[in-house]
Amino acid sequence: SSSSTSTSTSTTSSDLTDEYVGHDAAILFYAQWCHNCHAVAPSWDAIATHMNAGTRSSNLVMALFDCEKNAKATELCVAAGIRAYPTMMYVGSGEYHDTDLVTSGVLGRDRSAGPFGATTLRRTVKFQGNWQYGDQILDWVRIMGGLSSWHSVVDSGPLRGLRDGLFRFVT
Repeated sequence: SSSSTSTSTSTTSSDLTDEYVGHDAAILFYAQWCHNCHAVAPSWDAIATHMNAGTRSSNLVMALFDCEKNAKATELCVAAGIRAYPTMMYVGSGEYHDTDLVTSGVLGRDRSAGPFGATTLRRTVKFQGNWQYGDQILDWVRIMGGLSSWHSVVDSGPLRGLRDGLFRFVT
């Protein structure tokens, strides 16, 4: 009989890469047993089709991620702060703030972000609306895409010089 050794590693939010890869991603985290996940899937697909997700003309990839497919998938979801299904998360070019100082001081950062809690990753934000309304999801995807485009222009595009020049006088 042969024995094999396996090393176990756990994934934390600090292990996940924080590098913008050139396109945005909207991810629906789900579990197979979740009825609500199955109910939102047609809307998610329709939004992906409407937004031309996955094409060269669109800067967006829309994905599904099964958090309970295997142990590694579960670890990744835990590290990303997924605690309920369905959870939708947008990954873009900039840093998103899902709460503010006043409400997070009063309620705590997690509760002030909304029902799905605050994000644990820098370039991400969770959808806090009602998943039963496809229009809310579509609006959220559009707004996050706009913010991501704005971050790209300000952080590395033509406005970077202006931003750097203005903040030189402030600091």
